[in-house]
Amino acid sequence: MNVEVISIGDELLLGTVVDTNSAYIARRLTGVGAEVTYKTTVGDDASMVENAVRQALERADVVIVTGGLGPTRDDITKRTIAGILNRPLVLDELILKRVKEHFERRNMEMPAINTNQAMVPKGAKAFASPLGTAPAIMIKEKNSLLVMLPGVPSEMKSLFDEHVLPAIAERAKGIVIVHRTLHICGITESKIEQMLTGEVRRLSRGEIAYLPQHTGVDLRLTARAVSKEKALKKIRNIEEKIEGVLGEAVWGKDDD
Repeated sequence: MNVEVISIGDELLLGTVVDTNSAYIARRLTGVGAEVTYKTTVGDDASMVENAVRQALERADVVIVTGGLGPTRDDITKRTIAGILNRPLVLDELILKRVKEHFERRNMEMPAINTNQAMVPKGAKAFASPLGTAPAIMIKEKNSLLVMLPGVPSEMKSLFDEHVLPAIAERAKGIVIVHRTLHICGITESKIEQMLTGEVRRLSRGEIAYLPQHTGVDLRLTARAVSKEKALKKIRNIEEKIEGVLGEAVWGKDDD
């Protein structure tokens, strides 16, 4: 299952904020048999967001958009996506109730503008955040699942883990992805490529990756199968062949 993550915010393009959300999402998705195949970052510009989302819907099974769900004018994600899907924004009373409760717990009066955060595209499912005021929103659009999440990392992680990840896992059911990283020293990347032959040489780009480090070279192996046991068996088979060729140059695995 292919997933595209679109991160929205001028601050991400300016470099004043680092996008940790897409990395977190990618790591979590691997465990349920889904893979991030594209990452896109755009500013707070409606035309840019529209172009990115339209393109993503054409090539991804799941599109996850982070950021732009606040109450202010520069938070354009919902209304832009609602326009793309030709769905009006409607008030979600339960989300509004939760937003009001968020302010009440802090002995604060809710600004009227925060009502905007309870407006969701018609037909969408919204999930209130336990940490903030921006909800998660999920919409089934033709063959794709479109997800909107807040850009604040703590809020994004909470909503993603509780609501979004299980939904994607259900759609990706039947495929397991396993990774293994081998740490190699004393041999250059190009020399390793020359030494590996046969079945290892025939591995595709998505199955083996060369990752140069200051300590040597890491080889990231990836296996896909219908069960974790079968995926691990495939990984071990390739791992043993590599170790048979490179010998003691393979000094560790994964978190070693």
